[in-house]
Amino acid sequence: MEQKDSPPTLEDLKKRLHLKKRIGLLGGSFNPPHEGHIHLSETACLKLGLDEIWWLVTPGNPFKNRPDYNNYKGRVTHCQNFVSGRKKITVLDIEGKKEFSRTIDTLGFLKDNLPKAQFVWLAGMDIAHQMSSWLRWREIIKKTSICFVARQPWTSISQRTAFSNFSRAEIYQEHLESPRKVDLSPGHIYWIKQVQVNLLSSTEIRKLDFHSNNGIK
Repeated sequence: MEQKDSPPTLEDLKKRLHLKKRIGLLGGSFNPPHEGHIHLSETACLKLGLDEIWWLVTPGNPFKNRPDYNNYKGRVTHCQNFVSGRKKITVLDIEGKKEFSRTIDTLGFLKDNLPKAQFVWLAGMDIAHQMSSWLRWREIIKKTSICFVARQPWTSISQRTAFSNFSRAEIYQEHLESPRKVDLSPGHIYWIKQVQVNLLSSTEIRKLDFHSNNGIK
C-alpha cells in the first residue's frame, strides 16, 4: 500500500481556516471507502455551496462489531489513497488521535478549536433513521447544521424520521433542489435527493470477493 503523508493536524487546519470556511463533515469507519462516499461528498459540496469536505475516520463505531475496526491507520491511508487528486476532500484522523467515537465529542472539539469554520454534518438516509439513538443527539442538532443525502422516495422518507417531531421554531428543514450557499447555522437540516445511487455500502463491499484493498472505483 502506498504510504501517504500524515493527515493534517489541528494546527494545519487552523492555518487553512484564516478565512471563514464552509466545511462538510462526513464521519464513518470507511471500511473500505467507496464511490458512495465520494458521491455523497461531491453532491453535498455542490448543492450546499461548501468549500471543503472533511472525512472523519472513526477508530470504532459503538453501533458496529469491533472486528470492523482493526487497523485504524490502514483505513486512514486507504481513504487518503482513494481521494487522491480530489482537492476538496481531506481525510482526518482527529477521532483516532483524540480517541473519540461519539459525534457529539468530535463536533464539540472542532467547534471549540476552529471557531472560524461553519460546519455541516453529512450523512445518508440510514443515519436519519438511526440518529435518535445516538448519544445526546438533540445536542448535536443544536451544535451544527445537518444534511442528509436521500434516495427515492426522498420526501416521504424524510417525513418518517425523528426530525418530523420537532416544531418549526426548533429546527428549520428544507428539501434542496437548486445549488446555493445555504445557511449553515445550527438547527438547520437539509435533504438532498440523490440522483445517482451507489447501492453498495462498506459492509456489503467487504462481503465481496472481488474488491481490492484500495476500495472500489
